[in-house]
Amino acid sequence: MTDHAPGPGDWLAYVLSEFLEFSGEAMRMLAEDADPSDRRMLARRLAEYEIACEDELTPDEIPGPAPGGVWECQDSWGRTETELQNAELDWLHRYDARPATSRERRLAGLMLDDLLVPDESLLGAAGIDGTIYALARREHGPGGPAPVLLTVTDAGIIEVVTGFRDWPHRAEWLADREHGLRPSADGFPPPVLPMAQDAAGPDCLARAEERVLAWLLADPPAARGPAARLEAHAFSSHARAEIFEAWRSAIAGEESPSPGTVRHELARRLLRAPAWADRSIGWPFGYIGLTYFDRLSATPASAGQAMPAIDLIALEVVIAREADPVAAPSVAADPRSYLGRAAARGIQLPGFQPPGGP
Repeated sequence: MTDHAPGPGDWLAYVLSEFLEFSGEAMRMLAEDADPSDRRMLARRLAEYEIACEDELTPDEIPGPAPGGVWECQDSWGRTETELQNAELDWLHRYDARPATSRERRLAGLMLDDLLVPDESLLGAAGIDGTIYALARREHGPGGPAPVLLTVTDAGIIEVVTGFRDWPHRAEWLADREHGLRPSADGFPPPVLPMAQDAAGPDCLARAEERVLAWLLADPPAARGPAARLEAHAFSSHARAEIFEAWRSAIAGEESPSPGTVRHELARRLLRAPAWADRSIGWPFGYIGLTYFDRLSATPASAGQAMPAIDLIALEVVIAREADPVAAPSVAADPRSYLGRAAARGIQLPGFQPPGGP
């Protein structure tokens, strides 16, 4: 290891220059008044990314314009290990207190009984919220076959979304859920659009949770009391749970934190997310999770919309606890596998093929 002490941000700034479209929050972590632990974590994460892109590259071979790059990387690697291990345990056990509800078990039964039929295949599409979606139809509704969506979140929580007017309406709804997931043609993030809130359209847990988060961001003082009823595991995806945790951390230090303050706290949290979460939060710098946050902060919200949603979200957790008060995972879940997480909660989804593997 070299004894060269790096100048402020020399290696990190060099590497960040390759990711300018994603690095706004990361550059804030290099400021002189930034938390030193953020700088160390950023160095490690960038080093991991470099290693992943280069065959057999080790931490002491990280490229940089000065020897400081090697020093900074090695120093950060050792000093961040415990923090990352603790963060991973938080992610792994966040939903231990939320076993499968009777509604989820009923849904799995519908699939097994062929009452919920896949449209062509159950090959899933990914959404901006760390959820995968599969096209299906309910064969025996009062008006004949009806379009539905099967959803599986990155926490392994499943739901069927109904209420679509027709098949094109479902396609529009799904396109809204995907907006921001991929860069635009020029490689930069696409324009920020609010999450669709069609009052006459389908409803689901995700939409209810988004109404709550949008209100928390829009009016923190008014939301402080009602939000005390919720915990992170009340949100059905890690992506939304992390936004809630970031908001809760920000409001602990300020009476009315701005969306920018909450966003920075979220960026710090996503920087510490486990490697297997990259499918739902994105790399580099958790850009999918931050893009989702930006869309939520641009979404109109009111207490009138959010309060019934808070009641619904809190009730879902109560139902799960009462249904299986001492339930434990029946199988060890592969944390990268959406289906593995669902199976650990006692749910089997026959024929489902999520994007990017099981």
